[in-house]
Formats: sequence, C-alpha cells, structure tokens
Amino acid sequence: TDCGNHSLFEHPEVWDIPLITFKREAKDGQPETNAWCELNAQRVCPDSIVNKDLLMQAKSVDYPPDQTYDLYYCKHNGWLSKELKALQHDFEGMTARAEQECSSRH
Repeated sequence: TDCGNHSLFEHPEVWDIPLITFKREAKDGQPETNAWCELNAQRVCPDSIVNKDLLMQAKSVDYPPDQTYDLYYCKHNGWLSKELKALQHDFEGMTARAEQECSSRH
C-alpha cells in the first residue's frame, strides 16, 4: 500500500491528532488507509487489511518470550473473548466487529 504520508518520525505535530483522523475508505482508485499506515507505525496492520488476513501480525512478528504486555493488553480489553476468537478467520466479520468496538467506545 502507499501510505506513511504523516510519519511520526518526520512530523511530530501529528502526536496530538486523533488517530481516527487518518482513516480513509477506499475510493477513486486509492486503497483504504488508517493511522497505522499513515503514521508509518506497525505497517503489518495495513498489510493485513490489504491481504484480508488479520492474523498476519501474529504470523510475521517474533516477539521475545518475556514480552507479556500484549497478552494483558488484549485480555483486559476483552479481545481474547470466545466471540472474537470465533472471528479470527472471518475478515469481514472481524472488520464489522472492530467498527462496532470503535463506535461504542469512542
């Protein structure tokens, strides 16, 4: 995908802009994009969207065994629930659920 137009490293002023501001639907020949892509942070996230494989990060990143932050972050946000685990191979279903999550919390 062509993104990274507002890199955190080159444009520190973007730190105070709400992340949702960087979300853009696909249109006029341009692909969908989001804050992860536009800010050049965790490029595997937008790559997962393009490939319609939300497990791409889990498949491609080798986390150190002593790194436990993600487990607790995901667990305490409810993202390890049976409901979400059932959607792990359903790109459209998980995308719809993510939209619901973002709309209800923010």
